Amino acid sequence: MNSSQEKLFEIKTLPELAQVADYIINKFTYCQTYLLNGDLGAGKTTLIQFILQKLNYAHKVNSPTFGKIHEYKTDCFLIYHFDLYRALPNIGEFEEILLQKNSLLFIEWASELPQEYLELLQNNFLEIQINCFEEKRIIKIK
Repeated sequence: MNSSQEKLFEIKTLPELAQVADYIINKFTYCQTYLLNGDLGAGKTTLIQFILQKLNYAHKVNSPTFGKIHEYKTDCFLIYHFDLYRALPNIGEFEEILLQKNSLLFIEWASELPQEYLELLQNNFLEIQINCFEEKRIIKIK
């Protein structure tokens, strides 16, 4: 997405995240990887939960902070969920995931992703930045 395609959402209530999830789901046709950044507690995992709910995933979605990676199977996709806050997958595992057909990759704390990993993405990703303020969150997607 170039800067003219940047999208901003102002979220004041949790249910409003549904519109952000819808927007992201509409990008699945051309984008496989989503890089999420935001402070601790900003709502990165919560946004992924909303996306998975909309894909009819009925199980619990947790942050993979200590498990490194979670996999979720929906009717249409195999979804990989990384959290780089504490751990980085090895580059071979990362590369293998990128080659999976009908898969999506959500990476929390993506600012921790080394350049060699970013190069494997070949600029085919969306960045999602979540900023918290007293009574709202601003979510920028580009």
